[in-house]
Amino acid sequence: MLCTNCGQLSADSSRCEHCQAPLPDRQQTPPYQNGPLLDIHQLLDLWDSQIIELPEFLERVQSKRDFYKESLGDLANLQVAEEVKAEIAEELQVGRIGLESLLRALDEVENYARTASPHYREQALAAADSATKMLNRALQLNWQSYSLLQESMEEMLELARRQMV
Repeated sequence: MLCTNCGQLSADSSRCEHCQAPLPDRQQTPPYQNGPLLDIHQLLDLWDSQIIELPEFLERVQSKRDFYKESLGDLANLQVAEEVKAEIAEELQVGRIGLESLLRALDEVENYARTASPHYREQALAAADSATKMLNRALQLNWQSYSLLQESMEEMLELARRQMV
């Protein structure tokens, strides 16, 4: 297995033989992340509690919006080598759709705070749920790409090592 810490190959599958760093577990996919959905729930619960005024609430919504817009911008500006673009295109697209859905959820949270219409609350939660699912799908696709890349690099390094001997 290729160590992500020192770049050396190790026969052991749990720790690097060279630097003793833990090696990645390719069998276990990343755990499901609920953060985006929880963000929307927390904002809605905060507004429903009526403990803050609208201007302060809108500032908090905008802060979340800025964070996710920045993430979307980072994704759009991601420099990807031509030889891997096709392999990761789906995960990038799914991640982009997830972030855009999350921004829609924040728009609906704002609409809910301004109108008190339960329709906007429901729309916010539906968009946040969809966004969370999409972002988790992108994470799974990324993990699969990473695992395949690791395996390819290991095969290539092993082949090079055999040719040197």
